[in-house]
Amino acid sequence: FFAIGALPYKFLENGNQESSGFGDLTLKLGPRGTEDLGKYGSFHWITAVGTSFPLGDAEAKPALGAGRYDFKGGFTTTWLDAKKKNECTTAFDYAKPLTLYQGRRASDEINAGFIVGRKLNDIWRVGAGLRGTLKVGEPNDSDYILKARALMRYTFPQNKMWHLELIADRSIETKNMPEEISGALLVRYNFKP
Repeated sequence: FFAIGALPYKFLENGNQESSGFGDLTLKLGPRGTEDLGKYGSFHWITAVGTSFPLGDAEAKPALGAGRYDFKGGFTTTWLDAKKKNECTTAFDYAKPLTLYQGRRASDEINAGFIVGRKLNDIWRVGAGLRGTLKVGEPNDSDYILKARALMRYTFPQNKMWHLELIADRSIETKNMPEEISGALLVRYNFKP
């Protein structure tokens, strides 16, 4: 099984307005699996469902949270070559508002993307790809943002179960959504090597 808990700390700037603090908490759980493809490598998949909890300040300008509960569900796949040096990872996530914030309707969101990566040595792995968000349904139907993404992963040599990931995104195309430059530092622990 796969479980994730994400509580982001955000630094946001929009024109001359700035805010910082914790965003909304997301918890997800689901099955995972692996298929050995022999000389063609291996295929790994994760599916998960869960919810986000409105912990971020929705009144801040810019807002740190959505002020509502959302259903979240999706899947991630990773293909690794036989030597585990090259990879291609895809992700798909669907978010549906379960409650309203101040009576305001919100569109569903589809998030999808991919990263093509390579292992440089036993410690470092790098990758690049695209990530996008599409709004579905009123009031923001068909608004979207497409971002270029770069990733660096550090695996601790003393304990290969721990990883640090640095992710950088920059918007390259948008419709009715603000342009974005963002970064994230993630800490991961794998319970199985």
